[in-house]
Amino acid sequence: MVNIYKMLKRNEMTTDYETIVLKQIYYFIIARPDAEKKSNYDLIIDFFRAMHEGDSSDFFIESFKVLGSFRDKTHIGFKSSPEFLQMDKFLEWVLNEIKC
Repeated sequence: MVNIYKMLKRNEMTTDYETIVLKQIYYFIIARPDAEKKSNYDLIIDFFRAMHEGDSSDFFIESFKVLGSFRDKTHIGFKSSPEFLQMDKFLEWVLNEIKC
């Protein structure tokens, strides 16, 4: 599978294009058959696991923090994130987190 997010990293990214990629990841997560049975916590973990740019063995979870490769960040705390199902708020929050 092609890592779209990694491909984008090679070029100057615009917020619109980043948002499109994040929405694709989001829709991928909510389209899973078991998504409606998962908790907010588990959906957020699944989202970041799909967004992670490295090998799956390099992705870790510590309570409300994910560790991995997310653009230029190696960890993202999500204790104060919006609810996953509030798509626009959640994706705006993710975009801000990866740009910090």
